[in-house]
Amino acid sequence: MPKKSQFETNLVLFDDTKIEPIDRASLEQIWLDDSLHTAFKFFAMSKFAEENIAFLEEALEMKSKKEMLRIKKIYTDYIAPSSNMEVNLDNKLKIEIGEKIEGGNFDLSIFDKAIDELSGLIRNGMLNEFLSDYVSCGAVPPKYDLFPF
Repeated sequence: MPKKSQFETNLVLFDDTKIEPIDRASLEQIWLDDSLHTAFKFFAMSKFAEENIAFLEEALEMKSKKEMLRIKKIYTDYIAPSSNMEVNLDNKLKIEIGEKIEGGNFDLSIFDKAIDELSGLIRNGMLNEFLSDYVSCGAVPPKYDLFPF
């Protein structure tokens, strides 16, 4: 069984929890609620940070479906220097991931540190702004699936 990032472990812990009060929702709770997740993606787009959400979605899906073939594409799209949707990760971590991919020395857990670093950045930054600007004002959109990525 592949190793899990801390964010993935937390997702399992929060899977059946009720979100109350809404203005104190965790990133994991927002991630697991379709309506809040969609609202958070739109919020990230408004902050020009949608690449963070897209990377987390793709990396987590790749791991859950055990799709090793997606690893290089995710690296190229989000981590490689000058990628179209480059995420804000520590340079040492980017180099470490790049060297593993170039050397063919990787498994499904290759992005675990990146998942945890990005979810930490979101938790300590954009999440609080989202909760105060959107959720506490009742601006969460109805459930729908019209997000472009």
